[in-house]
Amino acid sequence: MIPSKNKARRQIYTSKDNAENALEERKDESLLNLAMGVQSYLSERAHADSPLHSLECKLYAYTRQAMK
Repeated sequence: MIPSKNKARRQIYTSKDNAENALEERKDESLLNLAMGVQSYLSERAHADSPLHSLECKLYAYTRQAMK
């Protein structure tokens, strides 16, 4: 009787471990998808002409001159 209880407990723990591993894999996959999305957005933004790009350049040049 005792071995079957231990076997049942092991199965419960194994099920919990499997559920936790599946949850971790989903979290990792979600994080990877987010990172890939951000990287894709940033690379697209770098190639796109922004209406604020010239203003950003002027502000950068001004702050560089002001620091000298």
